Amino acid sequence: MFQRFLAKLSCGGVRNIKHQIMDSRDFGLPQMRRRLYVVGRLTCCVKTEEMCFVNKPAVPLAALLDRRCGGEGAGEDGHTARANLKRVTKMLQADGHDVNKVDAIIDLYHGRGDDAVNYQINMMPTITASRAANRAYYSTKRRRRLSVSELLRCQGFDKRVGMDKIKFAGLSDFSIGKMAGNAMSATVLQAVMLGALKSLK
Repeated sequence: MFQRFLAKLSCGGVRNIKHQIMDSRDFGLPQMRRRLYVVGRLTCCVKTEEMCFVNKPAVPLAALLDRRCGGEGAGEDGHTARANLKRVTKMLQADGHDVNKVDAIIDLYHGRGDDAVNYQINMMPTITASRAANRAYYSTKRRRRLSVSELLRCQGFDKRVGMDKIKFAGLSDFSIGKMAGNAMSATVLQAVMLGALKSLK
């Protein structure tokens, strides 16, 4: 199927196609987010075959999250969220962590109907549309769910993208969360675009 997709691009005049799986944590963000990127260039515009996507170290997760502690907890919407928080807390304590000091981010809705849990320490799990829209990510250190503004920052959107301006457009937190989960990480897209532009005449 993927080869057919590449063949279709070639038939449309696009050549010098490069495809690569890229992870947001290799491009400045503390988030595990592996996605396939495909870049095609018209042959007449290409200066060099090579496209270099420059990696950069991830910023600390704490730099993107608000310092405030407390607020909306894990128990507001049922058994799954409470059970996941309880399981991860036990796992962290068993590994010698102080849950009030370690920044573990838990996907509260992960593993419905089974024993699976999804969490990362000092790192965001992959932000998805459904989880972001329902504010399913919980910080043990902050004892609260992450806001949609914080999720946007973890996707590489600048702090200057004010939530007040976004909400002025009439968008709810639910809608903004869905968009955050569906978005390409801004830093990865920037690296892809810069790599492509530098290879053109």
